[in-house]
Amino acid sequence: MNKGLTFSRMLRQSKFVQLGDFNGRLVTGRIVHRVQDDLYIDFGLKFNAVCKAPPVNSEAYREGATVLLRLHDPELSERFLGSKHDLTLLEADATLVRLLRPASGRGKGDLSSFLHSMIFCWVTELVGCSLSA
Repeated sequence: MNKGLTFSRMLRQSKFVQLGDFNGRLVTGRIVHRVQDDLYIDFGLKFNAVCKAPPVNSEAYREGATVLLRLHDPELSERFLGSKHDLTLLEADATLVRLLRPASGRGKGDLSSFLHSMIFCWVTELVGCSLSA
């Protein structure tokens, strides 16, 4: 353990805080579940994003596929009239941008393809490339 480091200092130096504002940030995720046209996408934060599968090439969006998302809100929550507490929908708000990599036969835990997708996303954001498919 790092002696002399306070929690507040470790938090300020963490990768999570360095991400900054989530609104509009491009992130990669992996489809972990599909129910009809609803895709449940794990992108590494507290809740999965739920997005509609596009009508074109819909069959490619299956469990294990890697996708690019535009994140709007990492946790959808609202305070309802008369309530003292926020109620969460247990999902994140994101827009599906495109398919990065179809599901492979190697399984869901393919670390090399995940890292490749993360690097692609970072480079794309860094150079400001157009993301049209």
